[in-house]
Amino acid sequence: MPSIKLFELGPTRSARVRWTLLEAGLEYESIGNRVEVIGSEELQRIHPLGKLPAAIIDGQPLFESAAIATAIADLAPEKDLVAKPGTWARNLHYQWVCFVLTEMEAY
Repeated sequence: MPSIKLFELGPTRSARVRWTLLEAGLEYESIGNRVEVIGSEELQRIHPLGKLPAAIIDGQPLFESAAIATAIADLAPEKDLVAKPGTWARNLHYQWVCFVLTEMEAY
């Protein structure tokens, strides 16, 4: 079982990551759901701007909700939450995630 620590706050994109964790059936430690986590020293070591969500997965820091969700999906390949790495379908996953985050989410 991977070790996952999620830095989160309810009204942020943390919901994407929580949802992915639930779908993957993985246990995690929640750091947050309170305003004090924003700008904390520990969070600053993970995200250079101190933004949420951020995570530590097996000791490795990661930020940006789409990146964290994809990494989590990879930890539970039996759930088929995302296309397998190295496939064309995975390339399309990256394409559409980037498109949505840069072109659509701003609106």
